Amino acid sequence: MKLSIITINYNNKAGLQKTIDSVICQTWRDFEWIVIDGGSTDGSKELIEQYQQHFAYWCSEPDKGVYNAMNKGIAKAKGEYLNFMNSGDVFYNEKILQNIFDQPLDLDIIYGDWIRIKYQQTEYIHAPKEVTLDFLYGGNICHQAMFIKSEMLKKEGYDESFKIYADWAQWIKMFYDGATAHHLSFPVCIFDATDGISNRLSPELSVELERARQQLPLHIRGILERSYQYKKRLSALESSALVQDTFSLINERPLYCKLIHLNIIVVKGIRKILKALNL
Repeated sequence: MKLSIITINYNNKAGLQKTIDSVICQTWRDFEWIVIDGGSTDGSKELIEQYQQHFAYWCSEPDKGVYNAMNKGIAKAKGEYLNFMNSGDVFYNEKILQNIFDQPLDLDIIYGDWIRIKYQQTEYIHAPKEVTLDFLYGGNICHQAMFIKSEMLKKEGYDESFKIYADWAQWIKMFYDGATAHHLSFPVCIFDATDGISNRLSPELSVELERARQQLPLHIRGILERSYQYKKRLSALESSALVQDTFSLINERPLYCKLIHLNIIVVKGIRKILKALNL
C-alpha cells in the first residue's frame, strides 16, 4: 500500500465532515485511512461510525494530546508514506493524490505548497523549492502538505513533550540526518489555521521553537542564528518606505541617479585630496 492518511480529531464534527468529504472523493485510491478521535462529545464519534466503512482503523478514546494521537495513527499505519490530514483540513481537489502518486517517487519526503485559511483570510503559501537547515531554522512546512516515508516516523514517532512544534523538531532532525525530499510546485491542501493549537498557546511558541532548534549541534545553531538575524534585518529594510522610494527612483530615473552617484564620488575624491594636503 502506497499511502496511509491519518486524521486526528477532537470535538470538531463540522471540520471532520469537511475532511471526510475531501478524502472519500479522491480519484486515486491506493491508500488506507486511519481516524484517531480523542473521545469527542460533540457527535464526532457518531459521524465516524456513519463513515466507518471508509476507514482501515478508527478509535474514539481520550488521548494525551495532538502528538500522542498522531503517534497512535503512526503505530497502526501500513502505508509506505504517511500524510496527516487533520479534521477541518482538506486536499486541494479530488485529483491531488492522483497527481502526486501517478509518478514514480521514492524519496523520504514529498511536499508541496498549501493554502492557509485564518479568520476567513486566505493566503497561498509557497513551500521552498529546496528544504535546507537555513530555511527550517526560521520556517516550517505545513504538515498536511507533506508525505513522509512511514519508516522514518515509526522509528520513534513525535516527541510528545511538545505541545506545538514536535513536527518542526522532527523535520529539523530528519534533514540534519540527510533526509531526501521532492517539492511539488502546486498546492496540496487547504489548511484551516483559525483554531490551531498555536493560536491558543502563543506564549509558548518561542520556548518550543528554541527546543526544536536544539535538535542541531550548538555550533550549527550559532551559524544559522546569525543568518536568521541577518535575514530579519534585510526584511525590515525591504519594508522601509525610504528604501522602497530609493529603489523606485533608481528604477524610474537611472541616469539621474548615476549622475548623483558620480558627483558624490567626485566630492569624496576632492575631500580626500584636501585632507591629504591638510587644506
